[in-house]
Amino acid sequence: MTYDSLESARHGTPLCQIPVSFSYTDPETYDITPIKFGSRDDANENTGDPTQSATQYPKCYKYLNKDIVLNLIDTPGIADTEGIEKDNKHMKNLLDFISNYPEINAICVLLKPNNARVDVVFKYCLLQLLSHLNKSAADNILFLFTNARQTNYAPGETGLVLKNFLANLRAKPPHVDIPYEKDRIYCFDNEAFRYLVAILPPNDVPFRPLYVRQHSTSWDRSVKECERLLKYIVSLPPHKVQDTVSLNNAKQQIVLLTQPLADLSKTISDNQKLCENHKKTIDEFNGTIEELKKKLYIPKMTVISVPLDKPKMVCGHKGYESLMEVKEVRDEKVYKDLTTAEQMSEAKRKQLQEMEAYVGELSKELATITRCMAKFVCFLKRNALTPFNDAFDIYVQYLIQTEKHDANNRSTIDKLEKLLASYNKQMNDLTEAMEKADTTGEYITVKDIDDSISELYSLKSYGPTIKQMMDVQHEVRANNHSTDK
Repeated sequence: MTYDSLESARHGTPLCQIPVSFSYTDPETYDITPIKFGSRDDANENTGDPTQSATQYPKCYKYLNKDIVLNLIDTPGIADTEGIEKDNKHMKNLLDFISNYPEINAICVLLKPNNARVDVVFKYCLLQLLSHLNKSAADNILFLFTNARQTNYAPGETGLVLKNFLANLRAKPPHVDIPYEKDRIYCFDNEAFRYLVAILPPNDVPFRPLYVRQHSTSWDRSVKECERLLKYIVSLPPHKVQDTVSLNNAKQQIVLLTQPLADLSKTISDNQKLCENHKKTIDEFNGTIEELKKKLYIPKMTVISVPLDKPKMVCGHKGYESLMEVKEVRDEKVYKDLTTAEQMSEAKRKQLQEMEAYVGELSKELATITRCMAKFVCFLKRNALTPFNDAFDIYVQYLIQTEKHDANNRSTIDKLEKLLASYNKQMNDLTEAMEKADTTGEYITVKDIDDSISELYSLKSYGPTIKQMMDVQHEVRANNHSTDK
């Protein structure tokens, strides 16, 4: 972006804000030389270990290109070598970081050409990103292919993989269209940059004239592609960051609520059946007054959430245990001074009446929970580029198979298998809600989601339970984040 030719860059001041480290292999002798450039004091860049992910936290680098001030946000990659938990932490950090900016002009996805296999990592990485973006960001997503000289500066086999991926994305709700076209695709090669770094002291690697000419051609091509990229980015209406941040704040609440609401729906249904059976018992009762007094109660199922000792809150994996208890709730007014057969009959009538009212209350609460869940799902379907990363389960299975090659990894495999089971349970609950949801109704805003959550918390019977479940999950997540630091 600063120098028009490789020759002028070679004689100019080297510009490299991010430290780099790589190895250079001489094409004639195959001798390997370690190359380093830039400050080693940057704790945000792990350049010393090639087996570990390099960038640790998002960071903005400012460049002045002619009359354009370019703010490049360098981010950690997805499919981190430290696992899924690290991916989620990186994504949270990224969302926190970009919330400081009102607008983003482009979201650049870096790919390598000639990857003919649609492997699980490829799909997982793309969907992990897209599932966190508001669909209004679709127009700002660009695909940058690196190391493209080997494919004559074209996407190569990866192009077909990407084209099919985008077609599949378009075919599924919410049918977001990210076209596979030249304006979205840019091909570069950084071998000329590596050449410039390699010839600098203390590296001082000599290059034969033939390779210098090749690097010069690569530089010229990459400069033109960079100019085309910047020209297109400037022409794009920027993406409003708050759209994506608001989506993810709401999505986090929805994901935390999904399993508790699904579990509570079953609990309420079970409680209704319990009440109906108990109503029948009271209605058909023919025993003594003392025996009747023991039957005059409403069976109420309560749920208490207790944090797990060592939970792993990953992609909805719940960090709490639900303890179920049936309480016998009695109204002394019903059986106080119960001495005659006539009073027995009246006590039975009042108890049945109260139980009927309670069952009706449960029916209303169940309807509210179902309506709110449908609203949550509709919100995600309408606002997210893709509601969820549906390649997640395949990716976890891939990680499990990878870990099985090491006999000492049993504990890691157990954790991944529990994560997979919990994730599949959550996705089944959400899929069921999606099938019931009406996506043709009114427009749903973030405020509507907040209002629905408040409505759930205010439910007479199970509102406090929902609130307690959410508080426990927030507590577990906060503890996990403080432990990670």
